[in-house]
Amino acid sequence: MAQVLDLNQLGGFQDILLHRFILLDLEGGDAFDSIEAIRQARMKFMLNVPIFCFGGSPELRDEARLARADRFF
Repeated sequence: MAQVLDLNQLGGFQDILLHRFILLDLEGGDAFDSIEAIRQARMKFMLNVPIFCFGGSPELRDEARLARADRFF
């Protein structure tokens, strides 16, 4: 398990792909932009690993859903 505020801290595509899924706190506050992290995983790295999100308002969950996050708790 790795706890990071930026996917780049994990390395490149092949390094991130070694992780089976991503747990993402939608209420990360000012520490990081959770929606941007989803976009980065899906569009920049083109990863198809499950992204499980928790917390956040209904509006933020909708925005994460549009960015292609998978599950919400």
